Amino acid sequence: GAATIRMDEGAVEVKREDRSRQIEVLANTADDVSLGEAVAVLEAWAAELGIERPYAFSRGGQAESMTEALTDIVFALGLGMLSIYMILASLFNSLTHPLVIMVSAPLSFIGGFLALKIGGLSFDIMSAMGLLVLMGLVMKNGILVVDYTNQLRAQGLSKREAILRAGPVRMRPVLMTSAALICGLLPMALSNDAGSEFRAPMAVIVIGGLATSTALTLVVVPVVYSLVDSATAAVVGGFRRLRGRPTPETAAVAGGR
Repeated sequence: GAATIRMDEGAVEVKREDRSRQIEVLANTADDVSLGEAVAVLEAWAAELGIERPYAFSRGGQAESMTEALTDIVFALGLGMLSIYMILASLFNSLTHPLVIMVSAPLSFIGGFLALKIGGLSFDIMSAMGLLVLMGLVMKNGILVVDYTNQLRAQGLSKREAILRAGPVRMRPVLMTSAALICGLLPMALSNDAGSEFRAPMAVIVIGGLATSTALTLVVVPVVYSLVDSATAAVVGGFRRLRGRPTPETAAVAGGR
């Protein structure tokens, strides 16, 4: 029989990962585009192409590392919040006062993300690390206010008087420490040196979070302290009445008779 010879194209190299054949698409990001934005564009293209089983679109390289790092950061945030709560609960001998202090964390996150938005920066690994730093820095403001309030109440002041006195007294150390941290981070946030664009988001998110939490902690934390303390007293009083035990107020009236 006769043989037919023709020229055609074929794969020069067949790549596999996890026993599956893969096709790599390599790309670099533009100067004004973050890695997260580039990944979002690629995922939109994959959805538009209709990649379905048995085919799949998966991240690799720096994009895969970014996903893993963000997962680790989320785990670290959760573990950090749990650890802080346990430490504060043991220090204050209370299950509710740590919650009051931890209110300052979401307040700082709001300011941090707003600062990133104003600065035109994207949320990346360094920004996520900044959130970890911010979480520990801002809670010390709440600790100062709540601890001094408890000291004043232990001296015999009423809850309202203790809150009104603790705020102005603790305002100066709160402002001094926050101002020192913000001034120390300004060079990192405003630097134009090589590699500064990688470090700037962490400084910006910490500065924004500190500024917001400092302004709001002195207002929100005392209010939450008062509300939580009143709610706790109401719950404890309700349990005492159910168990037939006198509340402190009832016992004081009975003692006055």
